[in-house]
Amino acid sequence: MKYDDMVDTGWIGTADSVGDMQIHLTHGYPVVVFYDFSRACLWLEPIDVMEQQFVDQFNEAFNICRRFGVRTVFSNRDVNKVLEELEGDALDWLLEDEE
Repeated sequence: MKYDDMVDTGWIGTADSVGDMQIHLTHGYPVVVFYDFSRACLWLEPIDVMEQQFVDQFNEAFNICRRFGVRTVFSNRDVNKVLEELEGDALDWLLEDEE
């Protein structure tokens, strides 16, 4: 699955999300992590509320999220591995372990 497929097909409505987090990867521009276990995918999107005010930063963050791509996830543990990789505020959003 490609990043543009995730963003353009409206899967956001069926995916779960965590965040409004600032991460090093996007130079502190806030993002949301979307994940959908039924499709085994996870992707990042920059928060567009500030898009009009910070056009250049939004565009840069969008391109970074696009390069980050779509990751395969099947469980909370998989999501947490990605959140740990992202560092920054992402560590505040770790999901509960499934037992």
